[in-house]
This record gives sequence, C-alpha cells and structure tokens, in this order.
Amino acid sequence: LRADGTLDWVRWEIHPWYEQPDKIGGIILFSEVITERKQAEEALKENYALLRIAGETAKIGGWNVNLAENRTYWSDQVAAIHEMPVGYVPPVEEGILFYAPEWRNKITEVFANCAQNGISYDEEMEIITSKGNRVWVRTIGEAVRDNKGKIVKVQGAFQDITMRKQAEENLRLSNQTIKNIVDYSPAVIYIFDLKGEFLLANKNFEKILGVTQEELLGQTREKYFPKEVAQQHRNNDLQVINSKKPLFFEEENREADGNHFYLTSKFPLFDAKGEIYAVGGISADITDRKNAEEEIYNANRELQMLNNTILTLISGSDLDKTLNKILQTALEVIGLEGGTICLINPDNTFNLVVERGVSKEILDDFTNNKVKIGDCLCGNCAINCQPLILNTKDEVLKYASREAQWGDDIHFHAAFPFVAEGKSIGVLCIFTRTDTKPSLKNLKLLETIVSQTSIFIDNMLLYKEIDHQNTNLEKIVAQRTQQLEYTNSELRDFAQVVSHDLKAPLRAISQLSYWLYKDYADKIDQAGQNQLSLIISRTKRLDDLIDGVLQYSKAGKQLKKQQEIDLNALVKRCIKELNLPEHIQIRIDNKLPFYTADETRMVQLFQNLIDNAIKYNDKPKGKIHIGCKTKDGFYEFYISDNGIGIEENYFERIFQIFQRIESRDYQEGTGIGLSLVKRIVQIYGGEVKLTSKVGKGSKFYLTLPIINNIT
Repeated sequence: LRADGTLDWVRWEIHPWYEQPDKIGGIILFSEVITERKQAEEALKENYALLRIAGETAKIGGWNVNLAENRTYWSDQVAAIHEMPVGYVPPVEEGILFYAPEWRNKITEVFANCAQNGISYDEEMEIITSKGNRVWVRTIGEAVRDNKGKIVKVQGAFQDITMRKQAEENLRLSNQTIKNIVDYSPAVIYIFDLKGEFLLANKNFEKILGVTQEELLGQTREKYFPKEVAQQHRNNDLQVINSKKPLFFEEENREADGNHFYLTSKFPLFDAKGEIYAVGGISADITDRKNAEEEIYNANRELQMLNNTILTLISGSDLDKTLNKILQTALEVIGLEGGTICLINPDNTFNLVVERGVSKEILDDFTNNKVKIGDCLCGNCAINCQPLILNTKDEVLKYASREAQWGDDIHFHAAFPFVAEGKSIGVLCIFTRTDTKPSLKNLKLLETIVSQTSIFIDNMLLYKEIDHQNTNLEKIVAQRTQQLEYTNSELRDFAQVVSHDLKAPLRAISQLSYWLYKDYADKIDQAGQNQLSLIISRTKRLDDLIDGVLQYSKAGKQLKKQQEIDLNALVKRCIKELNLPEHIQIRIDNKLPFYTADETRMVQLFQNLIDNAIKYNDKPKGKIHIGCKTKDGFYEFYISDNGIGIEENYFERIFQIFQRIESRDYQEGTGIGLSLVKRIVQIYGGEVKLTSKVGKGSKFYLTLPIINNIT
C-alpha cells in the first residue's frame, strides 16, 4: 500500500547470509514491484477470452506440432471442428487421417515440406470428422525455429470454411447457367431436366413455339412437337445423358412456315457432386444452308475438276499424255462428245496432238496437209487470241471453211486459245453434232482450265528448247575440254623438254664457273672472282626457277591416289626438312586434322608457306604459328609470322606467278611458291587469303573442304 493509497504488486525473494561457512549470520531480502506485469497478465487474459469468442464465431482455431515429441496441440475450436472432445491430443499421423482420402497425400506433402524445409503453406481441403461429416477447412502452417535456426515446431491456424464453399459452388452453378445463356443468346437455347421437362428456354425458342417460358416450364416436347419429332429430340438428349459429354446433331422441326433444319450442340449440366441434372442445347437454323447444298455440291464438283487439272499439269512430264488427260477433263466439264487439242508450229501450221470424235476425213486432212491457223474452225480463235463460241449450225458454217468441204454436221463449236506472252501457242476445241449446249458457267470453267494448261504447254516447250540447247552445249563443252586437255598435255610435255634442255647447259656453266673459281683463285683478280661468284648464284637461281615452273605445271595434272594424311605429322616433317634457322621458333597451336588428299601436293602446300614465313622474317627471335579450326564445312588453316609484313596493295600480286615484292638480291626466291600454293588450294575447292601489317608480320589463311570430293 503506497502513501497515496494505491496498491502495488510486489515480488519478494529471501536468501540466507552466512557469517561462516556453516553459520547463518542473517538474511538478505530482494523486492521488485511487478504491478505493470500483473496488469499486462490481466489484459492478456481478457484478450484471450475475446480471441476465443472470435474463434468460435469464425470457426477458427490454432494448432502446433512439437516435432521432437511428435505431439500435436489443438485449440478448443480445432477440436470442435473435428468433432472431438476438448483437450484431444493426437499424434501427427492420426491428425492426417482426418483428411479425406483424396487430400491426404497433399497435406502430408505440404506439412513435410514445412517441417523439413521451413516452407509455409495455406491450403483448402476436406476433412472427415469423427462423426463422418465432410467439412471444408482452410489450414495454414509455418515453421518455428530455435535460436540455432533448427525447426522445432510447426504451428498455424485451422478454419471451417464449409459454408463459404457451398456458397461458392451455388454461385458457380448460377454463373455458369447465366454464362451459357449470354454466350449463345443469338441461337435457340434451352435446358431440359432428366425427365425431358423444360427448365429453361430463351426468347427465340418462345417465338418458335408461340408460348412463354412460364408456360413451358414443367412441360415436355410432346405438347408442342409432332410425336416423331419430339421422340427424335428426346433420343438425342438420352445420348448426351448416357455419354456424359457434348454431342452435335442435325435436327428437323416443323414450324408455321414449313420445315426448318437446325445444327444443335447438346451438352450435359453437372451439379456440385458431378452428377448430371439437366441437358442444355444450342441450336442454329441452317435451313438456308440445306437449301443451298445442291449448288455447293455442283461448285465442289467444278472445283474438284479444276484441282484435278492442276494436279495433272503439275505432275505431267509427257506433253502428249498430259494434253490427252486435259481434253478428257474438258469433255467431262462440258458434257459433249468431241474435241481436239492442236499446237501451233513455228510456220503457223497446226500439229494435231490429241482428238476425240473427229471424222476420218478431217483426220486425214490434218495428217496429209499443213493446215494453217486461219483455215479451220479450231484455228480462227488463234488469230485474235480470243475464245470463239459458235452456238448454231449457221454460225459454224460461217467459219468452217475446211470442215464444210467434208460435210461435217457440227451444231455447236467452241475454241479456246492457249496463250503465252500474248501469242497463241495452241487451241483446244470442243464440239457436238447434237443440239446439246453447255452452260455459260461450264464454258467459263473450261476457259480457266485452258488458261492453266497454257502455262504448262509454254513451260514444256521451253523445257524442250532448253534440253536441246543443253545437249548442244554439252557437246561444245566436251570438245573444248578435250582440246584443253590436249593443249595442257602439250604444255606439260613442253615444260619437261625445255627444263631438260635448259638444265644441261646450266649444269655445265655452273660446274665450269665453280672449277675456275676454285682452281684459278690465285690467278684471277678480285673483280673476276666476284663475277664468277655472281655467275654461280645466277645459274642456281635459274635452276630453281626451272624447278618451280615444273612444279607449277605439274599442279594441274591428274591427282595421284588420294589417301588419308596425318597433317600434324606432315607439317612436322616439312619443318624438319626445311633446316630451320636457330633464331626461328615454329609452334603448332593445336592438333591438325587427318585429311584425304594427294600427299605430294600437301607437302608443296605447307612447305612453301612455312618456307616463305622463314625467308621473310627479320626479327632476332622469329616466331611462326600454325593452326586449324573448322568453319562452315571447311578446315581453315593459318600460318602466321612476326616478319617484315606485306603492304595491302601487294596482297593480290604475291599470288601471281613470277611476281615478287622484294629485289632478288635482297632475298633468294623464284616468285612461284605462293602462286603454287594458291593453285593447289583452288584444285581442292578452297581459297587463300591473308592479313598483314608492315613490320609486324603476316597471317596466311587457307581453306580446304572437310569432305573432299576430288578423286
């Protein structure tokens, strides 16, 4: 009790005070005012009471699971939802068994994921209470960790949401019904129950039957439809009920203005338990379509004929056989017994390719005489490149100059020109000796067929001309190839003879000069010795040049047997044979591939490129790199150096035979090496290119196809 009259809560602690280890000398008192804590505890009790009331009202409670003890705690409300007594403490496994069988795997999965990985969950599922009632619940769980971060508990909330679920299901059924009506309102829409009684009909249905929806409800079709029609519609309903899936039907209905045909979609309607409670229908009036079916059939027939014609033309490779099929199709379209197809020769006479029903006299006339395009019925239209339709016998006789001579009694004749680039290349004619006449529509279709055939004929004639030209061209190419091979053979023989005839005196000059230089060195002054030395070097250069010419001439000869070559080993052998100077270092950056080729040519190829890189390297430490990569079906090789480099305006020149960019006195060489490289690469279908900077060095690239088709 305070001086001001207020009360405080106080906590006391009393401890003994020892004067000696075994002698109490007094006591020690501790006191603590705990009024605020007591007030907080009272408030907490009040809040708990309110929370309990709220939980009972909202049917929500709490729960937790002690993972170490596998012990579950349920609040009073959670126990009530399960229809279990307050204080019931089930193990985890028993708690899971309250869930409906179809939900047990799900709750087991999410609870385990929360207990093991700390992943919270919020799910809606069904449980079966201890009294067998199915209850929808919302269950929420989250992990609780100790101060070391270990999950020791899972806790959460648990709510009965059955009423909400039922409301949602009712709303779904209502919305689905409304949606069906709204979505298909332009059509005739209705719903029948399983007994065949009306549950719903839209305004269009009311209009057809002349009654209101209120009058329809509870009635069957028999009251408004003829018995056989009503029974057929009912049978369709039963098919939907038995199959439990939507079906389409074509249904007939007798109405005030006559019979109407409907394309009907019928579908089952299910309740919340998945049971069918009604059949819905949506019907579209297709009476106009039914009336037009015959016309559509005829149109399809015409299109089919046109399609067959196009297929015939596309697949046709023989002109006469294809035109025979075209004439047969034309007569089927028109429905007449006779016709011809003629092509126009360069001299404007007709070539009769195919015929049907032509008299013997006219056939003999076409066979024995050159009939020009203006001398007969089938040729008059060719002059103006326009169809010529003669509907009467008198009109036919007006144009039938030759036919009239043979007394051919033609009552109808139609001619259509095959036109290409504004010029007639042939004519299709059809005729009859009866009074039958084709319709304008069929004549128009025939004109379309002729137009498509014109393209085919023009292409076939062009193919024949091209084939003729190709045959002549192949003969010319063969002749030229033979001449070229003969010329090349003579040139190679000439190079062999010249090189032999030149090398003999060169060797004599070289040996004589060397002999004078060695044996008469003491008798010849310095100037003479210099001249002899120059003669020796010049004869060697000329000898090397002759060898280079021989190699270049041999590059175009027939390849030796192709064999698989290990280019890695070949390049190493080339380097060894080149007697590498001490200041030059060559590195192969990656393993070179195996390649099928003529080994001699591959040696020439790499030896010339590597030798070139050695010759023109002016650095104290010369570096040469060799490597390869694949690119777009080719091997791309490179040989790079850090030598003197090449100016860009010399890039083309260095690949030309005998072309050099340095004086021969600066560096020995024939000017043939790189041109030989280019020629060998081109023989194999590749190319050579380079990049270079003066003073920095050069990098040569050469490509060879991975698949070598040279034999």
